[in-house]
Amino acid sequence: MGEWVIGTTIGDLKGLSLGSIPPFPTKNQGFVARDCEFEGQAASTKQIGRKYGEVQAQLMELGAKRRGSDSKQKLAAEAAAAAAAAEAAEARVRELYRFTDHLGHCHADIAHSTVYFTLIVLHDGIHRLLDLVPSILAACAMRSASVAALFTSVCGHVTPIPSAFPNSQHLLFESVKEDVESVEMQVTSGAFPDWLQGTKYNNGFGLFEACPADKDCFSINHLADVMSYYSKMEISNGTVRLWSKIQKTKYWQDAQRSKPTYRTFNGTEPPFTAAETIDTLTHPFKTNDNLNVAILQLTTSGRMFGISDMKGFNEAQENLDYVSGLKLTEKNKPSISKLPILGIDVVTCAHIGNTLGDKYVYGYNYLLIDGPENDLAVWRVDMTQPDGGVGTSLEREWMGTVKVPGATHISYMHTFANTKNYLVFVGSAFQYNIEGILRYTNIMKAMEWHPEKKNMLWVYEKASGKFIKTFTSDAFWFYHLVNCYEDGSKVVLDINTVDYRHIETAFANEKLRYDYPWEFEEKPTIRLVVDTAAEEGTHFPYEILGPSMDLSTIHPYLHGQDYQFTWGLSWSGKHLWWDNIVKFDVKSKQVVATWHRDDHYPGELMAVPRPGAVYEDDVVLLVTMLGGDYGTSYLMAMDGRDLSPLAEARSPFPLPFGSHGCWQGADKSRGCVGETTADPFGKPAQFKKRALQVLV
Repeated sequence: MGEWVIGTTIGDLKGLSLGSIPPFPTKNQGFVARDCEFEGQAASTKQIGRKYGEVQAQLMELGAKRRGSDSKQKLAAEAAAAAAAAEAAEARVRELYRFTDHLGHCHADIAHSTVYFTLIVLHDGIHRLLDLVPSILAACAMRSASVAALFTSVCGHVTPIPSAFPNSQHLLFESVKEDVESVEMQVTSGAFPDWLQGTKYNNGFGLFEACPADKDCFSINHLADVMSYYSKMEISNGTVRLWSKIQKTKYWQDAQRSKPTYRTFNGTEPPFTAAETIDTLTHPFKTNDNLNVAILQLTTSGRMFGISDMKGFNEAQENLDYVSGLKLTEKNKPSISKLPILGIDVVTCAHIGNTLGDKYVYGYNYLLIDGPENDLAVWRVDMTQPDGGVGTSLEREWMGTVKVPGATHISYMHTFANTKNYLVFVGSAFQYNIEGILRYTNIMKAMEWHPEKKNMLWVYEKASGKFIKTFTSDAFWFYHLVNCYEDGSKVVLDINTVDYRHIETAFANEKLRYDYPWEFEEKPTIRLVVDTAAEEGTHFPYEILGPSMDLSTIHPYLHGQDYQFTWGLSWSGKHLWWDNIVKFDVKSKQVVATWHRDDHYPGELMAVPRPGAVYEDDVVLLVTMLGGDYGTSYLMAMDGRDLSPLAEARSPFPLPFGSHGCWQGADKSRGCVGETTADPFGKPAQFKKRALQVLV
C-alpha cells in the first residue's frame, strides 16, 4: 500500500492535532478552484465537496478515538481499522483520479512544499465522489499528516505516487488536455522526408468524464462510449503541426447539462438513476451521435466525417471544429417497418469505405422493413457527386437487401470485405440480442457469443446491385480485416480474429488504466476463401495465416489486390494494450520484423508509399505513439522495410488513443487513405519480389 503525502503552504503544520482542523465548508460555501504553480510545474486542481456535518463528524470521531484509546488492544484495533480505511481510500482514489485533469489547471506560488495529494472543495459539488472524502482524510490523519490548510489556502493536484499506476499506459485513457490548432510538434530525432507532404487524421477517445452544471460529475466506463475528439498532424517540409478538438456533438452538449440518457456499451459511474433509466428505456432507438471510432473523406473535395457502429456522419471544419451531423438525401431507401418500436435503422459499422479505383463509398444498415424480420441493406455514396461544401447535404443511394435469419438476434459486424466486384459480409456468432437491447441501457448486457452457430456469409454483387449468395463458415469474431481481394471467382479475406471477450475486458477504461491481466485469449490471423461460384449454402473452412495482431495496414496501392506484406500491432504479453509493431509476410507466413520499446504504446499504423519505390515494403509508416519516458505522445515515422525509426515529433501533451484514421496527401481529390478507404482514382501497383529476410 503506497503512502500519500499532503503538502501545505506552511512547512510546520504537520504537528497540528486533528482538533485544529477547521470546519469543512457546506455545499453552498464551496471554494472555486484557483490557479497555482509549484516547483516550476503546472499542476491540475481537484475540486471535491461534501456536506459539512458528515466529514467533520468522521474526523472528530477519529480524533476522539485516537486521544481516548487507553489500551494496547484498543490501539491495535484502531490501527487495523485505520489501515483498512487507508487501503480502501487508496483503491477508491484511483477512481477519483479520473477527474483530476478535467477540472482545470492551477498557477500560484507554493513555497517550501511538495504537493502530491490535495483536496479542494467543489462549488455545488460532486456528490457521489464526495463519499471518498472521509476515508481519504481519515487515512491521512492516521498517518499524522496535517490537513489544516487544505480548505483555506492550498491549491494542488490529486496525484497518486508513481507506483499507483504500473506504467504509462493510463495516459492513453485519460481526457485530452486541451483543444489546439496548428501547434508545432518539436522534431526531437531524425528528419521527416522532404517528399512526405500531407495530413494524418484520427478520430478517437477524447473525453472520459463530464461535470454538468449544478449536477454530479460522471465518468464513462467503456472505451467505445468515450466522447469523440479529432486530431490531425500536418507534415510539410519536415515540420509537423498538431490540431486536436473535442467534437461538440449533441451528446457532448447534453453532457454539459446532465448525464445523457442514451444506450451505451457499458454505462457510466455513477450508474443511471431510476428516472434516467426509464427515460432511456422508453426511447429505445434514440440515436447517440457520439461517433468516435473512425474518420473518413466522403467527397473528392476533401470533406471529413466521423463515424461509428451507429448510424450518422459528424462533419468537421478543416480546423476540426464540429459542424453538424450530415444531412443525407436518400435515394431508393426501403420503407422501415411501421410496427411499434420496430423501426430499427440505427446499427451499421465503423469501417465503411471504397476500394482502390472505386468512386463509391459502400456501407450498410440493419433495417426492420416488413415486421419482425431483419434486413441488411447496402448503400453507397458517390465521392464525385456535386458538392455544395461544408455543412451541405449529400446523396446516398440504397442498393440491395438480404434477410438476416432470426427475429431476435443480429450479428455485430465492425467491417466487411470490399473488392472490385463484390462485398462480403461476415455475420458472426457474436450477436446483439434485440430483446436485451430493449430491456437494458447497457448494450454489453445484450451481446452474446453463440459458438454453436455458424458464421453467415452474405455476398453482394456490385454490377447487379443484389445479394447473390449466402454461405457459412465456422464461428469466429473479428474487428478488422487485413486485406481482401479477388482470385478469379474467389474472394480472399485475411482477417485479424479476436476473442469476443476482448471488447468487454480490454475496453474497460479502469482496467486499461491499471493494466489488468488479460481476460481473453489471443486469436490468430486467418484466411477465409469464399468462392462466389459455389452452390448456395456451401460451408467454407478457414485456415490459420499468422499470429495474433490487429489494426493492420498494407501498401495503399494494393488495397483490394493480392499482396505480400502487412504491418500491424501485437502484444508482448506484458500489457493489456498493444505494445509491439510487427511486419508480417503473408506469402511465407512469417513475422519478418518487430519493433518494441518498453512503456511505449503504438496507435494505428498508416503506410505512405515512397515515390519511385520498386518494392512493396518501401513505405514510410506513420504512427502516433505514447512514450512513457517522454511523458507525452509523439509521431514516429518508420521505415517499412525493417521498422527502423526515421523521425520523431513530440506532442505538447499526451494524446488519448486515436482509434482509426487515414492519410490525406497534398491532393485531396485522391481521398484520405485508411484501413477501408482508398484512392478513388488509383491503379494497382506492380512491384519486384523481395527475397525473404527475417529481421526479428
